[in-house]
Amino acid sequence: MKTLDVRGLYEQLYNQMGPQRWWPAERWMETVVGSILIQNASAKTVDPVIEKVGRETGFDPQVLIGLSQEELERLIFEAGLYRSKAKYLRASLEFFGQYDFDLAPLQALETAELRKRIRAVNGIGNETADVWLVYIFGRA
Repeated sequence: MKTLDVRGLYEQLYNQMGPQRWWPAERWMETVVGSILIQNASAKTVDPVIEKVGRETGFDPQVLIGLSQEELERLIFEAGLYRSKAKYLRASLEFFGQYDFDLAPLQALETAELRKRIRAVNGIGNETADVWLVYIFGRA
């Protein structure tokens, strides 16, 4: 039985088709916000909330972390499960805040260690961790 070379297939597709932008975000913090808000929700519900967060904060991590928990809850209320999602977003902001919102120290980690640290953030499961690995850190 022949083994499939997934990485080789990915590289071939990438070379032929280029980046596909499957996760619709301009900035890495937008990916963080969107990946948390989409948990247990639909894009139809969450997309307007992501736009609202962008308008009100510019996805600036310093602005976001400066919001009180109540302000954060009000900002994302329409996404559903807003109390839980606000906690998860706060935990994510605190995680990145440990590194002064500089991705370089995290980027320097091996993928397994980076994934382990991401998974340790409250509210970040396998799917969200993988979204961050792929769309924030460019890992396969």
